Amino acid sequence: GRFAPWTVARLAVTAAGAAAGLVGAPALVAFALLGAGELIGRWLFYVTVVPLDMPGSFWRHPAEAPR
Repeated sequence: GRFAPWTVARLAVTAAGAAAGLVGAPALVAFALLGAGELIGRWLFYVTVVPLDMPGSFWRHPAEAPR
C-alpha cells in the first residue's frame, strides 16, 4: 500500500534505536532514533485513522451548546 514504506521505516528506525540503546551507543543517538520512530508512528496514525473532518468538527460548536 501507500504507507507500507513508512511503516517499514518506522519499524526499522525504532529497532535501530532500541539496538543502539542496548549495545551502549550514546544515549542521544538512541533517543533520536526512537524519537524519529515515534514521530513517524504518530504521523501514520494521524493520516490513516483520523478522518479529514475530525479536527475541524472538534472545534465547531453549535451556538446553543454549552462550552
